[in-house]
Formats: sequence, structure tokens, C-alpha cells
Amino acid sequence: MIDKRLDLQVSGLVGEGIGRYGSAQLPDFALRADGSIAPIPVFQLLAGGVYHVQSGTDVYLYAGWEHATRTGALNTTGYGSPTLVVTGCDVEGAASGSCQAETRDIRQITGGFWHDLYKGAYGRLVAGAQVSYTERDAFRGAQGVQPTTHLVTGLTSLRYYPF
Repeated sequence: MIDKRLDLQVSGLVGEGIGRYGSAQLPDFALRADGSIAPIPVFQLLAGGVYHVQSGTDVYLYAGWEHATRTGALNTTGYGSPTLVVTGCDVEGAASGSCQAETRDIRQITGGFWHDLYKGAYGRLVAGAQVSYTERDAFRGAQGVQPTTHLVTGLTSLRYYPF
């Protein structure tokens, strides 16, 4: 966008049976009532940018969203079935059969920076930090319960590039 200052990126993918191509690794297909395969409609979107503050310092911000649609038989063989038991999804240590949630949406926003600590004849030493917020929403299951959860992650990094 701005020469040597700002880089923007927008990418996306829409189709059926493409869940595996996204970062969330959504499923590709479900089964219909007759046992045949039903590709799951999915869309994926990523947008972000990198701002080059000064030589050797970059700040970035990205946001992404992946969404899957209910598909197949709307019983236990389809994806996103409203008959799945999801009542234990918000209970830590709940019985394994009480949270059969299947992902409908994954959304994330992340930002951070990279800064050159050293750049010379012996290579490059770079420090960075990143923070992200991720949210997962599942399909509404039995008794109308719709599980959702979120995660905040912070990371730091020190990297050496010898070349």
C-alpha cells in the first residue's frame, strides 16, 4: 500500500470439502442418512498488514475467520447435528460423552512485532512478541445449548539467522 512502509494482505477460500486447507483443520465431509458422502460447505478469510516502523522493526496485525455449515443427515451422522449432547462442554472434568461439540466458527485476531537486535557479518539476531485472541463457537446441540470458548495467548521469541 505504502512503498517500503505498509504491506496489506487479504486472502480467502470458499467451497465444499475444503476444511482441511484452513488453519483450524475443519472437516471435509459428513455422511448423509443413506451413508453417502456430503462435502461440508466452508469459507475461510484472512486479512492483515505489516507496518515497517523503521529499518529492522516491523509491527503486524492479522485477523482470520473459518466457518463450516451443517451438512449431511441432521442426526448423529451429519456434521453440526442438533442432536449432539453438548451439556457438559462448559464443565471441567465432565464425562467424555457429555461434550460432543462440533466447530461452526473459529475467529482469531493477533498482533505483534519483530525487531533486529543485531544485523551484520555474523548473521541476524531478532526479538519478537505476539498476542492473540481466539474464539471457537460450536453448533447448537441438544436442549438448545451452544458451546463457545475463547483463548488468549502471548508468545515471545528470540531468533538467530546465521546467513
